[in-house]
Amino acid sequence: MSSSSISEMLLTDCKKEVYCRLFQKQAILDREKAWDPLMMKLEEIAKEKNKGKRAVAGTDHRQIYRNPYMVLFPYDSNRVKLEKWPSNEYGYINASHVVFPEVNRKYIMTGSPVQTELGDFWEMAASQKSPAIVMLAHGNDHPMTCTNDYFPKETGDEIRYGDYFVENVGLIETELYVRRTLLVKKGDVAHTVSHFQFLAWNEPTSPSGFDDFLKFLTLTKESTVFAPYTAPTWFAKIMNKEAPSGAPIIQCAAGVNRSGAFIIIDVIIRMLQMGVNDYYSIEHLIMKLQSQRLYGVCSVEMLKFIYECVRHWIVQYHPDMKEVDFLLQEHAGTFGPIQDLKKYLDPKHWLPKQEEREEFLRKNEHRVKRKSVHLLKHDKVPPRKEDTYANMLFTKNNTARRLRYN
Repeated sequence: MSSSSISEMLLTDCKKEVYCRLFQKQAILDREKAWDPLMMKLEEIAKEKNKGKRAVAGTDHRQIYRNPYMVLFPYDSNRVKLEKWPSNEYGYINASHVVFPEVNRKYIMTGSPVQTELGDFWEMAASQKSPAIVMLAHGNDHPMTCTNDYFPKETGDEIRYGDYFVENVGLIETELYVRRTLLVKKGDVAHTVSHFQFLAWNEPTSPSGFDDFLKFLTLTKESTVFAPYTAPTWFAKIMNKEAPSGAPIIQCAAGVNRSGAFIIIDVIIRMLQMGVNDYYSIEHLIMKLQSQRLYGVCSVEMLKFIYECVRHWIVQYHPDMKEVDFLLQEHAGTFGPIQDLKKYLDPKHWLPKQEEREEFLRKNEHRVKRKSVHLLKHDKVPPRKEDTYANMLFTKNNTARRLRYN
C-alpha cells in the first residue's frame, strides 16, 4: 500500500479523527482530574451568555406551581406554548423547543409532568403533533411530579387527563424498554403517539450500560420518531403563531441532564453518519443546548457518559476501530503535555476551525509519506510524550501492525 493511500485512508476518515481526538482529550482530563473545572467552565459560559434571556412566563407567580424545580424555567424565546386560558394566561408548560439545524434535528425537552396538570402534557403532545415520547426517567424523583402515572400502562386502558382521553392501543415489553402506542383524543380529533420507556438508565458507567443505551437510541431512530428541522415561516413570525413542530418529546425527571445527554449523543452520531466535517466538539454542542434549555447537561457524570458513549458507538458500529481502540488504550498514559489541558479548558479551542483541521491533515499526511517506509523496518516505535495529537499510522509487514504517535 502506498504512503498516499495510507494517509488518505487514515487521516481523512472523520470517524477515526473524531475517535482519536476524543480519546486523547478524555485521557488527559482523567489524568489531570480536570472534569470538574471543565464542567464549571461550561456553567460559567452558560450563565454569561444567557444573562439577558427572559423567562417571564415560567416565573410569573400565577404559574410558578407548574414548575417542580424552582430554578429551572424555559426561555420565553423558545418555550412550548399551549392554548391560553384564564387559568393559564401564558399557555405555559415547562418545556423547550431545541433545534440543531446542522443535522436537521429538532426536539422538545421537558421534565416529568406536574401531577395537577397532566392535561397540559397531553395537550402539548397533541398540539405539537409529536410522533413520540422518549421517557428516560424512572420512579417519582420529585413529590410534585408524576413520572410513572401520566399514561395508561396496559393495552385497552383509557384514562382522562384534563380535556384529553389517552388510550393504550399497543404494548411491546422487553427487559430494556417498553414501547406503547397511545391514542390521544379530544372530541373528534385523535393523534397517535409512540411512547418509549427506557428501563435500563441507572446512571450507566459500564460498557453494558453503553450498549443498552445505544440499542435504545437505535430503536427510536429506526422508528422514525426524529422530525427534520424546518425554520418558522415569515408569516408565522409576523402572526406570532406557533405551527406544530412534529418534534419528539424527550422527557426525564427535570427535563435536563439525561434528556440533554440523549440529544447530544444523537446529534454527534447523526453528524458522523452524515459525514459532517465540523462541529465535532461535545462542549460546543452542550453550549448550543444550554442556550436553548437552561442546565441542558449539568453533571460531570453525564459529561463523561457522553464522551464514553460516542466512543463506544464508533467502535461498536465500525469493527475496524476495535484495534485502534486497543492500541490507544496501551498508550493512554503518554498523551499530551499540560498545555493541552489548558487548551481543553479554553472555549476558544473547543471547536477546531476547518482550516485548522485541514492543516492538521496536511501536516500529518506529510509525516506519513516521510516515515511510512522507516516504520516498516521496526517492530516497535515508542510514542513521543510531547506531541499534541495521537495520529495513527498502520503499516503492514506480513502479520505485524504498527502504531505511531506523530
